[in-house]
Amino acid sequence: MSVRAFHINELKNISPTASIINFYGTTETPQAMAYYVIKKEDDLNEIPIGKGIADVQILVLKENLTQSEIKELGEICIRTKYLSLGYLNDETLTSDCFVKSPFSDDTSDLLYRTGDYGYYKEDSTVVIKGRIDDQVKIRGYRIELGEVVKAIQNESLVKNVAVLPHTLPNSENILVAYVVLNDKEQEYTTESLKSGINNKLPVYMIPSRFIYLDELPLLPNGKLDRNQLFELSAFKEENEDTNKLFDDNHDLNNLIVEFKKLLSLSKIDPKYSFIQLGGDSLSFIEASMVIEKKLGYLPENWEETPIQELIKHRKKDSSKLFLHKIYSSVLVRAVSIILVVLGHFNILAISGSTDALIMIAGWSFGTYQLNSIRQKNTVSPILKTAIKIFIPSFLYILLLQQVFSEFHWQSAFLITNFISPYFDNALTYWFIELLVQIYLILTLLFLIKPIRELALNKPYIFGVSSLIISIILRIIISHYWDTDYLYNRVPHMYLWIFFLGVAMVSADNYKKKLFLILFPAAFCYLGYFKIFALISMIFVLFIKKVSLPNVLAYCTNMIAASSLFIYLTHFQFHSLVKHALSHENNEIGAITAFIGGCMVLKTWEWITVFVFKKRNWRTSDHATDSSY
Repeated sequence: MSVRAFHINELKNISPTASIINFYGTTETPQAMAYYVIKKEDDLNEIPIGKGIADVQILVLKENLTQSEIKELGEICIRTKYLSLGYLNDETLTSDCFVKSPFSDDTSDLLYRTGDYGYYKEDSTVVIKGRIDDQVKIRGYRIELGEVVKAIQNESLVKNVAVLPHTLPNSENILVAYVVLNDKEQEYTTESLKSGINNKLPVYMIPSRFIYLDELPLLPNGKLDRNQLFELSAFKEENEDTNKLFDDNHDLNNLIVEFKKLLSLSKIDPKYSFIQLGGDSLSFIEASMVIEKKLGYLPENWEETPIQELIKHRKKDSSKLFLHKIYSSVLVRAVSIILVVLGHFNILAISGSTDALIMIAGWSFGTYQLNSIRQKNTVSPILKTAIKIFIPSFLYILLLQQVFSEFHWQSAFLITNFISPYFDNALTYWFIELLVQIYLILTLLFLIKPIRELALNKPYIFGVSSLIISIILRIIISHYWDTDYLYNRVPHMYLWIFFLGVAMVSADNYKKKLFLILFPAAFCYLGYFKIFALISMIFVLFIKKVSLPNVLAYCTNMIAASSLFIYLTHFQFHSLVKHALSHENNEIGAITAFIGGCMVLKTWEWITVFVFKKRNWRTSDHATDSSY
């Protein structure tokens, strides 16, 4: 029951026969511009402000100042000749709020834009839903602060609450809840409060920070003093040393240090989760291994849990655990890169592993990177992903060219898949080239606002639509450009597989999953998609996690996390084995390639951490996302 409904019931109890009238007006107009006589049968949680008084129209208008339909939300505007002259010494605010009416040619016919929003009922009375400035965008989602307040207010331990947006130094918006508890002596944790609202609100509507107060600050007129709350939040942010060590919590200190290494950050605020810190698909694997080692097990939704809350999870005796659960996507990534290497060394030939890797890249994009795009509201995370893959590839290929051949810019800049499979003495990495090119295409696509909004708000529809369009484009382009001489290793031949992975993330019921399977099944039947990739897709769609023995789980995680570097270096490690043994041994070469790739990953992580510390490039709360 809302506060207004509570007041009405109190009035009815005091004077059952009294008429109760809801008036509506603003300081910029005569105070009573509309009224509504409350009836016995009215829903007290949705009380109209009624209709305008004489010579006054209460209008609900869209952004273009056209009239809203019944039940369609819009801004409430007042049309009357009895308006104030505006705001003293503030012409900009005056021109924004007092606008010419679009319903006549009279320049003196003005509307006052109240900043309230609501809708028409069937009887043309108007209902207020809230303030436009109470609508905020968090991670790309438009949020009504009132809904968040209501969910928290309904918790038994909460006496009063206010929720406001707060902008971090990196320009990201988060929600901050200012909470007054019923019993200040009672024991509570933020996690217990969050658990109470988890079932009422989606993840993006749950405040990132909770500040506890004795009372909410109020203005003399009884309204919430927002400025004081903003100052309080800014003071708290400024005076918190987010890089400090917690002397009484050795485990938390170690976890912060590990996360700094994984995410290449100089500072980490333990109030933020792995996802909020900008964790990507590769760091996700290594972070899960660290968490599992610290806690003895991997908690559900650990990636969305603040680090300081995560470390509070009670440890289990890990010595008694012989099996560990890993994500099915991680297993597919590891098995696929293993099959790629074994195939290159003529040990085991199972086609479809590259298709599976591209599908998992799309799945990782939909799982991790869309989150980052929502938070930052730019396409920079996609471009940074391409750069993150490009830089180590460019440097490694440059090194190989200096040692074994001459410089070829086509190889160094990853475009040889458009030239020839045998260009530059076969020192080409077409899968990495293809992946970087796909991300560049995605960057261009997401620059188009309607496409970006569709992907963020309706990812399944975006994934399926892009999948179908990609298939059509593949057919049309192939009609005019025969890429058989390139072994079809060009973006338009594989783009649909990437979007298949994107759509898989949001396929949350059997109907959607079965619909998605139709596409690769048809391509598999036509010989354009391999059975291993189809099986991998079905596996990821229907099985979230699998249990593996400890050692096997660790090896699987490491191989999956190192997949980029294994792909880059496996031929060279095989050559080292051949040189050392003076003869070719493909099995030992393969084992060396996997171990070597994992070592190169760790070396690259050490280099990046060292560079970031020296140059202080990245001190924000977020890391670059990668969906490789």
